[in-house]
Amino acid sequence: MSIAINKKNPLGIRDQIKRQIRLFIDSGELEAGKSLPSARDMAALLQVNRNTVSQAYRELSQEGHLEVVRGSGTYVRQGAPDRRLQGLAPVFEGALEEAKRLGYTAEETAEYFQSRLAALGATKGRRVLVVECSREAVDDITERLTRELEVEAEGVVIQDLEKNPEQVRQMLREKDLVVCGMNHVEEFKRVVPGCEVEVLAVMLKPHMRVVNELLRLPAGSTVGFTCASQRGTETLRVPFAGGSSLTKIWAGLDNPEGLRKMLDQCDVVFATEYVYDRVREMVGQNKRVIRVSINVDADNVELIREHFAWREGRFSKGARREGEEK
Repeated sequence: MSIAINKKNPLGIRDQIKRQIRLFIDSGELEAGKSLPSARDMAALLQVNRNTVSQAYRELSQEGHLEVVRGSGTYVRQGAPDRRLQGLAPVFEGALEEAKRLGYTAEETAEYFQSRLAALGATKGRRVLVVECSREAVDDITERLTRELEVEAEGVVIQDLEKNPEQVRQMLREKDLVVCGMNHVEEFKRVVPGCEVEVLAVMLKPHMRVVNELLRLPAGSTVGFTCASQRGTETLRVPFAGGSSLTKIWAGLDNPEGLRKMLDQCDVVFATEYVYDRVREMVGQNKRVIRVSINVDADNVELIREHFAWREGRFSKGARREGEEK
């Protein structure tokens, strides 16, 4: 048994000792009945305070992992360890090997793991207001954040807030964060000047396969783009900016006249998954309609998780957000 102490680790020394001893027991390296060094000897070996080791032993004894026999020593308690955790060993070792192959040092990998682990649970029960330009997008984001982060998410479309600014002030009561589509952040700030709740911008991204579909179209093609609203359709201009040899028309379902003209003129229509079925019915089988799946990707979800972890101070003091100065 070899215990390593890292004084830069956000876990305290006592906790590091306890966790490593538990790991040795669960892995079978420390078998039932095996004696451990005395608290004095272990403290000298690790160069830590004897009382710290004694406290770690006492807590492990109270948790049922060790047995302290007065006048004899400290032993691994009889009973089956949690062998179920052994299945995690190859997963963890594989992750370390892959990180090493990619050029990361052991210290970098350890700090990243610690930061990610610190973030777990930081979002549970947090109250989030989701703001986007279509009800479908709002519902999609709200469902994903509720499922993956266990937040209490409420959603609203930006158009409703603009019509009734007082509504948003009521919705913001006791909210911890506003998650707003990147294209609507400035609009939201105009509706709620001096908003006291932090606003985090996220981007709805189409799958790159769909973007490449656009780039493969013959020069001179006329292409249409549509979503639930004209406003939402306009936000597709950035991800679908490629293909300069194409003629592009943008029309939302709430713009019936513009949509009708677009469908008549276009060779191909890109329709978000929110409206694909309705557009497919409108054009029949004589025109190609490509389904566009847009969503908040994993990077955006992790950004929200990380935000709450930082607010709780659950990252290590040495860890910094990407791009933050030392």
